[in-house]
Amino acid sequence: MAKKSTAGKSSPGTTAAVRMAADKREIHSLLTKLLQQNDAGLIRAVKVNLQSLLKQTRSAAVPWQRRPPGHFEPPDD
Repeated sequence: MAKKSTAGKSSPGTTAAVRMAADKREIHSLLTKLLQQNDAGLIRAVKVNLQSLLKQTRSAAVPWQRRPPGHFEPPDD
């Protein structure tokens, strides 16, 4: 029985992971270049925008954290 050649082929998960790693390297490179400019206004703008993005991801990722303390119903959203 002949084996199928998988050379040059990768799973969708592997392809996505490689792409994500490349995106992370690019983001890191861009942030490093911005920081090296030593422009206080630019650095402040980057910080504010990143903080805003982080707040958006937190609220979207874990909606039940917005529930009041003592609220023990399982989340349905």
